[in-house]
Amino acid sequence: MKAPYSLVFNVNYAKPLPGKLTLELGYAARLYHRGLVQQDFDQPLTNFLDKKSGMTWSQAVGILHQKYLSAGQNYGPIANIPFFENMFPTSANVFVPGSATQNYYHEWIINNALSDEDNLNQFDRQRIEGTNNCYSVFGCNTFYPYQAAGLPTWTNAAYANYNALTVTLRRALSNGLSFDFNYTWSHSIDNSSGAEAGAGQSGAVLQDAFNVNAFRGSSDFDQRHNITMDALYELPFGRNRMFGKGANKFVDAVIGGWQISTIFRYHSGLPSTISANGAYPTNYEISALVDRLPGAPNWFGKFIDDNGVPSLFPNTAAANNYFQQAGGTTGTRAIVRLPGISNVDLSLMKTFSMPWEGHRLAFRAEAFNAFNHVNLYNPILDINNTATFGEFQNALPARVMQLSLRYSF
Repeated sequence: MKAPYSLVFNVNYAKPLPGKLTLELGYAARLYHRGLVQQDFDQPLTNFLDKKSGMTWSQAVGILHQKYLSAGQNYGPIANIPFFENMFPTSANVFVPGSATQNYYHEWIINNALSDEDNLNQFDRQRIEGTNNCYSVFGCNTFYPYQAAGLPTWTNAAYANYNALTVTLRRALSNGLSFDFNYTWSHSIDNSSGAEAGAGQSGAVLQDAFNVNAFRGSSDFDQRHNITMDALYELPFGRNRMFGKGANKFVDAVIGGWQISTIFRYHSGLPSTISANGAYPTNYEISALVDRLPGAPNWFGKFIDDNGVPSLFPNTAAANNYFQQAGGTTGTRAIVRLPGISNVDLSLMKTFSMPWEGHRLAFRAEAFNAFNHVNLYNPILDINNTATFGEFQNALPARVMQLSLRYSF
């Protein structure tokens, strides 16, 4: 195993502007190679080639999926597919009357719940009744090893790249006002997002061990737009201020020394996949992800669905717009994006000068998520949960307020 390495590039340009403003423009890039990721060294031979037909198992299974979808997701007769006829000829008329293709198709739908791996496992390992033989013309365990159905192993196959444009407009404190505005436009791309250390089976796993580039796409943590802004304003009341310049000590103690500050944060929604849990298409390490059905809409955002519940989709029937990936493929990455997250925190502070030199009393009132904005996350994204598909399960904390009093000397 080799050590991961990164290439980092940053360039910035700053220019003073009228009004005591400063504009900063920047570009940042990071290229990451040899990252740790898990590959299934016991992944079945999803690209196994039948030399007679010139067809792989993955291609043959893709035809099964197309037939099933074109039939309205209903079981029925199917034309022979050369791969199954050549590879599993002894399975003809075993489970249902018909060809090897028909029997493979039947078992996939009826007995293996559309799980490509479970179906292949059955035909590769199940002994023919009364014999010690399997259905494959090459013998038992042609596609799967004897010992196990999965062996995830850490390798240096992960890579990622990040590019960002940054814009900052800054005003230093002058005449009681200061602020910072920061905008980042970025894109993070990798072939598998996940924690490298301490994650065990939950760490980054490649969808297809034979093709490290198959799942390349927007990172799970890709935030395309990121805005932060902070501001501080000293209210113009009190002695030597715009209002109340000649105020005595008593009046100044009441109206002077007030300031307001705020922090605003926004980032666009994170990308996400949709799953079809319980079905295994390419290996036994990751349940199936989905692809969008041809011609079906992919309309997502923030809605109230047919159950009257906040949802990523207009209704729960949106689950019917997707279908699980075919065997040997990787599904569609970043097929939806969650809603963006925004938040405003406010603070009001008053400072009292005490009669003794160096003594101060500060009062602060703070409101976190001051406008009580609802930020939803964690929607149900399993197409098998048709009753609640798309419904959000969590929201970030509601408004929280606190008061504090500090005496310093």
